[in-house]
Amino acid sequence: MSPGDYELHHFYIYHLPKTGATTVYSSLRSSFETHFKILQNGIPNYISPHIERIDDARALEVERFPLTSALIASHHPYGFHKKFTQSFKLITVLRAPYRRVLSSYTYDCMRRGVLPNTEGFIAFFRSEENRNMMTKQLSGLARPNVASSKDLQKAIDHLKQEFFIYGTTQHISKIISTLLKMNKMPNIICDHLNKTEDKYLMDGKEFEQEIRELNAIDQELFAFVEGNPRVDIDLGDSDLPLPPHQLTVLIKEVENATDGAKAEVKVFETDGLIQDVKDGHYPTNLFNRFFMDNG
Repeated sequence: MSPGDYELHHFYIYHLPKTGATTVYSSLRSSFETHFKILQNGIPNYISPHIERIDDARALEVERFPLTSALIASHHPYGFHKKFTQSFKLITVLRAPYRRVLSSYTYDCMRRGVLPNTEGFIAFFRSEENRNMMTKQLSGLARPNVASSKDLQKAIDHLKQEFFIYGTTQHISKIISTLLKMNKMPNIICDHLNKTEDKYLMDGKEFEQEIRELNAIDQELFAFVEGNPRVDIDLGDSDLPLPPHQLTVLIKEVENATDGAKAEVKVFETDGLIQDVKDGHYPTNLFNRFFMDNG
């Protein structure tokens, strides 16, 4: 396939922390990079589009990014995508506020190498910086500010008017599948990425009601998205299912420590992968076996 065979859709992910958006970004990135390597091998002087996470606070001071980007993801507030000299299809994923707040705290503990504790958790979820974060980011409000009902309406308006796809953690697989099909990219089989290690997990049930109340605005935003997800996109294809891409990319997290998650990526020919499974070459623990047996 040559670059002229289809229109490349460019995606920008507004990454709300601890919603599963890392899995979306990593899946798209790995599939895109595999595809671009094929083009680079077959087309002289082919320059692949840019792919990057941009979370550095200094990026907020940049007026314009003159990049040709296939995929950008960021924790920066809504509006950051307008700094680019190109247009994007905007993507985001939301998560139930209580689960997201608890996950944010335990993940932060893991990154700092500190075991979670009740006192630290209370200080974390009562801090204004960590309240109603989804509404703040999607409305364009900086984290230290207090979110209001007006910010909630802004966030909902942005989703309705500006976003191509939005859903909850329950829609992640469908979102990835749709975005890959749009660009005719390699298939993805992905591990759950950026997980918090078991030793850093904690039970915060006794604080669930208070966290819900402190994040009441986020609760309303999540309810809107849960009840009105935008994940069923008409791709303009016939009613017949598309054949799978000839390549399949497997992604497995191999390390998740204080310096960040690391994943291993392997590429297989889809037909061979399916045949190996049919032939029983990988009868148990299928995903891990592919990484052990194919060095």
